[in-house]
Amino acid sequence: MRKKRVLFLTDYAGVNTGFGKNIKLLLSYLYRTGKYELCNLAGGIGRSNPEFEKFPWKTIGAIPNDPSFIQRMQQDPHFARIASYGEPEIAKVVEEFKPDIVFAIQDSWGALFVCDKPFFKKIPTVCWITFDSLPLLPDTVEKASNIKHYWTWSDFAEHEFNKLGFDHVKTQYPLTNTKNFYPLDDFKKVQIRSQNKISHDCKIFGFVFRNQLRKLVGTLIAGYSEFLKQNPEMANKSKLLLHTHFGEGWDIMRFAKQYNVPEENILCTYICKETGNYFILPYTGQDIENPNTNKKTLITTNVQIGVTDEQLNEIYNIMDAYLHPATSGACEIPIIEAALTEKIVSTCDYSFGWNIVNHNKGCIPMEYSLYNEPPMGSNTQFLKSQPYPSSIAKIMKKICEMKPQRQREMEIASRKWALENYSVEVNGQKIENFIDSQALIENENSWLDKDDKKPNPNAQIENIEDNIKWILSLYNKILDMTPDQNDDGVKHWMSQIERGMQRPDIENYFRQVAFKEIQKENNTSLEDLFDKEDKDKKIKRLLIVQPQSAGDIFLVSSLFESLRSKFDKNNWKIYFACEPKFIDIVFGNPYIDKIIPYHPIMDNQITMEGHGTHLGYVDICLNPYFSTQKLLNYTHNGHSISQFDHEFKK
Repeated sequence: MRKKRVLFLTDYAGVNTGFGKNIKLLLSYLYRTGKYELCNLAGGIGRSNPEFEKFPWKTIGAIPNDPSFIQRMQQDPHFARIASYGEPEIAKVVEEFKPDIVFAIQDSWGALFVCDKPFFKKIPTVCWITFDSLPLLPDTVEKASNIKHYWTWSDFAEHEFNKLGFDHVKTQYPLTNTKNFYPLDDFKKVQIRSQNKISHDCKIFGFVFRNQLRKLVGTLIAGYSEFLKQNPEMANKSKLLLHTHFGEGWDIMRFAKQYNVPEENILCTYICKETGNYFILPYTGQDIENPNTNKKTLITTNVQIGVTDEQLNEIYNIMDAYLHPATSGACEIPIIEAALTEKIVSTCDYSFGWNIVNHNKGCIPMEYSLYNEPPMGSNTQFLKSQPYPSSIAKIMKKICEMKPQRQREMEIASRKWALENYSVEVNGQKIENFIDSQALIENENSWLDKDDKKPNPNAQIENIEDNIKWILSLYNKILDMTPDQNDDGVKHWMSQIERGMQRPDIENYFRQVAFKEIQKENNTSLEDLFDKEDKDKKIKRLLIVQPQSAGDIFLVSSLFESLRSKFDKNNWKIYFACEPKFIDIVFGNPYIDKIIPYHPIMDNQITMEGHGTHLGYVDICLNPYFSTQKLLNYTHNGHSISQFDHEFKK
């Protein structure tokens, strides 16, 4: 019996993101079982990359090595977004890899498009989605009844789905590298502090985070400021350790100044760009001098140049407590990592924080209020949490005054919670059991028999007055896509309209994209548009190219009879090319042999008729629209110079 094939659509296992870390751990666990053929369809990565070879499983980048595909990404923000998640390629990869199970692991907009793919109802497909706020997006709820295997990353989303009547939605926690994060002995902790000139009795409150707006570092500093005002003796006995990049997001030192926190009390993690060594120092800027080499090579840690897990484990270990103020989060991995190092943790009882506050006995909850996120281009108005600085100050004081025995009990409980819920072994086993419960698919291509929605370059588009609705109709009817009005691509075309771009030009772009997609799916080339028998029978080709518009195509059709009389049917075949939506105008005309869709390359007569060793595609290529649409050259100051010119001037 063959091995079961499992396809994972998510981030590349080699990138340092939450999705990347999760899939690397999961694939490593599943690979060790020896039971499966595994494939990582990696979002945002080119189709092939030498780096893929470092993993023992198959990796396919979601972005094909196709110049036209890349060009389209550059021109259309909506397409660029869905392409980075793998939407255009997932069905092709499924056809190629022939999986028995598909996992789509991402934010909802980067995964739920699998529900519209032809394989979805035939191949067991798991939608493992991150949710970080309420209310749930309408799309995630509307599709819930059709998703048999619907997983969330944290309990609060499961609870909300259950309230709405979707009892089949379940929580599956992500995998965390519990082996790399563990408590160090007291001697090692003192040694690390000493190396970074931090006294052994200094209270360190830590926060590990990407410097994003939802990470409320300003609130943490405000709370620390209150703590220092209420406990002035702690000004020289405590620090805030902010493990993040100070060169993006919030202006952290501006907060320190705003809340009168001494700059020397704000510690950060510097990483050397040359040696990879890290230093815990007060923040003094970027590209500062490495004390060991005297070179200006130190920058604050970031996603491009960061610490290793071993180094990060040391950083967690020198903290006395870990505080994580945030508006929301699907699964805040740093809280789990800090807990694994036996740290008391603190966050809000909202979103992912519900898991921690209600299940981790080593957690001190932050008091907070809820607010609605401003629309800012969307109508979600998500609920977000805002912890009180006063609550943070109380938590810091509580930790400082906590009796050693109670502190130790909470630290042990914190690690126990993380191990029981987020270890590779626990969650890997759960997912392994699920995969084993699914049957092998005997007819591997059975889903190909299903009707597959495809782009339709001939779709009829109504002249809708509302620009947004009109643009959405182009996506829906021509490209078979369903973005909403807040999508980047829709916004892009709205801005083009505001800048004066005409609707026919936008519609033509969509039709050209649809036509190219169909060509690509059918593996067609320009030569495939013409009858293959022509060359066998030594029949010459005459191509009349008139992309648009209805009036001009109608006028050009008046010349067909004359051309037919000069190019007899026995020796010549007459082709006519136009945009697909205008085909009906000349359909059935007795004087032409075949109508084909217009392609921009037909504008180049040298390419079409041949040059040098290139034999070309046709013997004669006529482009009458050059004079009426592409290059204005028929005015002649009102003078008619030929009958041909006169015909097209009409």
